[in-house]
Amino acid sequence: IKEIKPDIIYHLATYGVYNNQISYEKIVKTNIFGTLNLFNSIYEYGNIEKVINLGSSFEYGPQSIKIKENKKVNPRTIYGISKVAQTNLAKYFYEQKNLPITTLRIFNAYGTFENENRLIPSIILGAINHKKVNIINPNDTRDFIFIKDVVDVLISSSKNKQHGEIFNIGTSKGYSVRQIAKKISKLSKSNNVEFHENNSHEYNGKIIADISKSKKILKWQPKYSIDEGLKETFEWFKARN
Repeated sequence: IKEIKPDIIYHLATYGVYNNQISYEKIVKTNIFGTLNLFNSIYEYGNIEKVINLGSSFEYGPQSIKIKENKKVNPRTIYGISKVAQTNLAKYFYEQKNLPITTLRIFNAYGTFENENRLIPSIILGAINHKKVNIINPNDTRDFIFIKDVVDVLISSSKNKQHGEIFNIGTSKGYSVRQIAKKISKLSKSNNVEFHENNSHEYNGKIIADISKSKKILKWQPKYSIDEGLKETFEWFKARN
């Protein structure tokens, strides 16, 4: 921080969101202590215009209605708990240290360059390579937001002069895992997905954003529909496989 003297910092570093990232120690070290170290370094050595802190929809946990930013958090995972702590650290450094921090709670981002083990790439690659994909949570409903819309809000929010706020970044539209799989099957002209019910896993339910605050204050809203985003994602992976 001292040497680079950045104007804007995006805190995107995280651990624990992928299924194979199961070390509790790494989750705590990366998301909590890593955040604390970064924010403290900014406070001590930086002269920053803006810090964009990436939160997560996992902080809320499943809810029956669209989620507003003032909704009480209810994380169901260690990862979600660590992201709540990260958001609280951002709040502390804004209120007590006057750092110009904004937190964006990203919902289910997807798209080009995504890890191949994630839901949408795994279904797409299964279709391309004629391999079966097993889905254990077909009825879970999520707010899927295309990565280009996420990049767009990262850039636009860095120019916003209002600090200390939390903003939901999603589409306010929910699609079940089953619906997403069927959309990809239609795109790929493939039927490679098998569904298996698992009502015991910790992600059951709906997690859908209310983005009215983001629209009002950030003057932002997503441009891509789910069909447009999935089509571009499918074509991107198809061109590389």
